[in-house]
Amino acid sequence: HHEREVGAPRACLGHSLGEYAALVTAGVLDFDHALRLVAERARLMGEAIPAGTGGMAAVLALDRAAVERVCAEVADGDMLVVANLNAPDQIVVSGHLRAIERAEPALRRAGARRIVRLQVASAFHTPLMRPAAERLAKLLAGVPVRTPRVPVLSNATGVPHPAEPDGIRRALAAQLVGPVQWEACMRWAIGQGG
Repeated sequence: HHEREVGAPRACLGHSLGEYAALVTAGVLDFDHALRLVAERARLMGEAIPAGTGGMAAVLALDRAAVERVCAEVADGDMLVVANLNAPDQIVVSGHLRAIERAEPALRRAGARRIVRLQVASAFHTPLMRPAAERLAKLLAGVPVRTPRVPVLSNATGVPHPAEPDGIRRALAAQLVGPVQWEACMRWAIGQGG
């Protein structure tokens, strides 16, 4: 890496909205385009389901399999899924508020140390965001996307984005409807060493 500037990043990563900052830092998106995209992304996500019907909660000290089992058990026709895999002891669930309310006592019974409701406006990173993802994909198609100067970790996959712009566009749209693979991103970065 002798050609790398002193102080330049070796890789870039950001959680959810932060992925756009990482992409700007790595030269993939222009700042102005990224700003317009994140503003539209927020608007589209806010419009995807009726206001006041969705939310998110952090589940502490319960493994993914147990969290997913509880989500499936309490869903009862509503949506409740794992949305952020932040760390081994912190998993965020997202979906209909009714399902979160049903899940909280079940998660405690399953062994969760704590459940913390997040101050968010909707059920982000779930299939409920599909309308937003489809519209975001159309916006991304009209924005210049360049090959990353350094690896940029994809929230959707937990590994670096591909070099090709369309792959990056697809991953950014997929990010809205699937879990943020933050633990995998962190493990990748740690694995790079020194």
